Amino acid sequence: MQNGLRAIGIVLGVAVLAAAGYFLFSKPTPPLEAPPVVKASLPPQPVTIEPVVIEPPKREELDAIARTLLGLDQKNEPNVLRSQPRRREAGDASAVAFTPEPEAGLSDATFYSVVGSWRGMKTCLASSQSGSRGGNGALSVSFTIGQDGSVLSSRVSSASNDTAREIAPCVEEKAKKLKFPAFAGIDEVSKEAKFVF
Repeated sequence: MQNGLRAIGIVLGVAVLAAAGYFLFSKPTPPLEAPPVVKASLPPQPVTIEPVVIEPPKREELDAIARTLLGLDQKNEPNVLRSQPRRREAGDASAVAFTPEPEAGLSDATFYSVVGSWRGMKTCLASSQSGSRGGNGALSVSFTIGQDGSVLSSRVSSASNDTAREIAPCVEEKAKKLKFPAFAGIDEVSKEAKFVF
């Protein structure tokens, strides 16, 4: 009987092993999943704000352009801008010399000199949230300047991106506090300056 039980035990053992083998080896194993990719972020880079530098055109360049446009550089032609003759002594046969009238209003050189040293744009950029993240941009500011040199109005006429649009109200407000030299000849002048950051 023991042999019979042993035979039954062996048959049952073989059946269990066969069933286990069937379940283990007959089903395809699921593919192994790749571990998730973790993207490393770079540490924030320090923000540096470069000073805005606007160089005014040189007086000699402006004078040369004006002479060329008005035709004053041409030989043997009368100078139409000269209006006040100098008194001559009797018997002086030389040509009558004229002196030009003084320039009316605020010159471009003076305007750019004041605007070029202004730090309001830099202050507005530093205090904005966008400015602390860095980036580049530009905006143009239109000024109306009174005879006493005060800014009657200032308006951002163009802004290149979101950062420029964000700081525009601050720039307009600070620009109203600029002071230019007083001038004669006309009541007010309109000028425009472009700032790049």
